[in-house]
Amino acid sequence: MLRFQPDSWLEAVLRPVLLADPSAGIYYEEAAPDWRFLALLLVLALAFTFGRARRLCDSHQRRALLMLGVLFYVWTLTIGNGRYFIAGLLLVGPLLVMAWQWLPGGKAARGLLLLSLLALQAYTVQLMHRPGSWFLAGWREGPAVQLEPSPLRERPAVFLTLTMNAYAVLVPFFHPQARWANLGPQLDFKPGQPEHSALRALLDSAAPKYVVVPAGPSQNKEFEQPGGPMQRMINLAIHPHRLAVANEPCATLRTSLLSQGIRDTNKQAEERVFWMCAVRPAPGPTPREQEQERAMQPLFARMEAYCPRFFPPGQGITRRNEDHWVRYYPGTDTHVYVEDAGFVTYKYFRSFTPVMMGTLDEVLAGRMKFECTRMRGRYQPPWDRD
Repeated sequence: MLRFQPDSWLEAVLRPVLLADPSAGIYYEEAAPDWRFLALLLVLALAFTFGRARRLCDSHQRRALLMLGVLFYVWTLTIGNGRYFIAGLLLVGPLLVMAWQWLPGGKAARGLLLLSLLALQAYTVQLMHRPGSWFLAGWREGPAVQLEPSPLRERPAVFLTLTMNAYAVLVPFFHPQARWANLGPQLDFKPGQPEHSALRALLDSAAPKYVVVPAGPSQNKEFEQPGGPMQRMINLAIHPHRLAVANEPCATLRTSLLSQGIRDTNKQAEERVFWMCAVRPAPGPTPREQEQERAMQPLFARMEAYCPRFFPPGQGITRRNEDHWVRYYPGTDTHVYVEDAGFVTYKYFRSFTPVMMGTLDEVLAGRMKFECTRMRGRYQPPWDRD
């Protein structure tokens, strides 16, 4: 995944310094500034220049510092995602305290310096922290959720969720032989993969199938059926799996879920509704749709040849929407839109609006209106910001 990899060698080399930048998207989706790596570099420079590092630093400590440096840049250049650097994130603190002891001056001065760094780190994190941004619920004793009775809970079936949150908390309340699959993050499954075979076998089984869609708070009112736009969105999400919403009313399932926010455990549970819509097999693409998709291939090939880093060749997933084509690149979190009106745009997942690449003729001719260096929405170091 390209999400956290640096976009230039300068950015890669300066990543220990940039981790202190209070911006989102460096090594984590949200702003999580980390001053420890910059502080370690500064402390080591002072300790080896003016302090006692040359006298006190033994071979084991040197190897530990070297190991952290190697781990840091291997991580930076291969993936850059903080969840895969837990060892380094845990190691840097003890090494910083170790190097702090080599600084010149008395214990009081060194202690004040260390406390100042801790205060700066705590203040910066507190300043950037946004509680509840991940839609987590507070922990409490007893069941996390309560469901109203429903015939759908009493018989085996296949339930398909579409969101990044798979709502696995619902699973224990359904029939033991019910099966669940989250189709949301599984667009890049391809024939030949073990996961693809298992998912295909589940979707081709004779069991009744339902798509589970969160509808939001019910506010104690009768919740309406999903409207036309919502049904179209559901159909677009399940169409790649050769499914469509059946022509019958969706069942509604009321649940009581804890209110958002992990800090407040005293809030009352709020009532939410899930639509559970029956789905049916859908026909595959028509010959005309297949011909149209083949006609798009030269455009995609030209675009991928121009910018293979963000549009890796052969890794895009193409589907047809109402008035445009969409090609999604899972490894780079990027969508390309080809409008029927003749315009080609792209959108990185952190960007709010699509960016113009050019008209169909311009893209086919290789006259792109953007540079394949940094996509709008990706992290920008301070020297590249407008």
